[in-house]
Amino acid sequence: MVERFTSQVGKKKTNPLVFIIAGAGIAIVAITAVIFLFLGKNDDLKFDQEQIRQLTKKAAQASEADRFDEAIGYCEQAIKLCEKHPELGQSKEQLKKSIEEARTDKKLREDAAQNWSALRKEFEGNTYNETKEKCKAFLDQVKRNRDDHRILRRPWALPEKTSEIDKMYDRVEAVYNDRLAEDRKNGFQATGAGITQKHLSKGWEENDYAGAKKDWEDFLQRTKDSGDRGKAEGRIRDLLVQAKDAWDKVRARAQNMEKPEALEYLKKHQPRFQGCQLKDDSGAVTRDIEKEIAEKIAELEK
Repeated sequence: MVERFTSQVGKKKTNPLVFIIAGAGIAIVAITAVIFLFLGKNDDLKFDQEQIRQLTKKAAQASEADRFDEAIGYCEQAIKLCEKHPELGQSKEQLKKSIEEARTDKKLREDAAQNWSALRKEFEGNTYNETKEKCKAFLDQVKRNRDDHRILRRPWALPEKTSEIDKMYDRVEAVYNDRLAEDRKNGFQATGAGITQKHLSKGWEENDYAGAKKDWEDFLQRTKDSGDRGKAEGRIRDLLVQAKDAWDKVRARAQNMEKPEALEYLKKHQPRFQGCQLKDDSGAVTRDIEKEIAEKIAELEK
């Protein structure tokens, strides 16, 4: 519902408010010109011409004040008078156009009121703040409606900068900026850099794959960004492959050691691989590194 007004306004290349008022003004000029062109033909014509002039003036004033039904009523009265005189056919057509413009503008304002109500409901319910993406989409939506409603002189969009919808925009923008700041601090890039520095910067023989995996899983718990979640899951898969390669090297080195030395060596490295399991696309475990280390240690302890 929030987008109905925006789509209608987008189809109108001209400011709808200016269009209807200008249309009414043009109609008055055109009708008045026709009236004076035939002025003096007979008393009935002159009388009706003056009535039409007064009615079109009232219609323009009513449209400017957003009293569109009243404006349409004045135009319809004027059309009936035009129909009495073939000479006023052009004025009649202008009045018909003014009626259509008034009906369109009335509909735009009705839709604007509905859109404003929907915006307020979403804003007050704070549903826009569920994710960064939803917050940005709502911010853009408020801006579009603010600009369109201001063109239509809606009271909640005036005066500029201090209106209700301006205050709403400022509040949503502040929330969005807070989310951006949070992302810079705790987002995917910052989290990845921190994990690499803390756990994965010392080479295969010292990297803490278990710690890196846990930190990425913690990130997945706190982020709602679908894009960041997908990238984090990819990082976990990558580090598990690295963990597998590192474990294969540790095991190969242990095989060239005496039993007591190998046992001590494996126990030293065991914590770095806790919880490290490789899985296929179906989720089935293909390599359980933690289990393999535990089994190798148990074998050496016999």
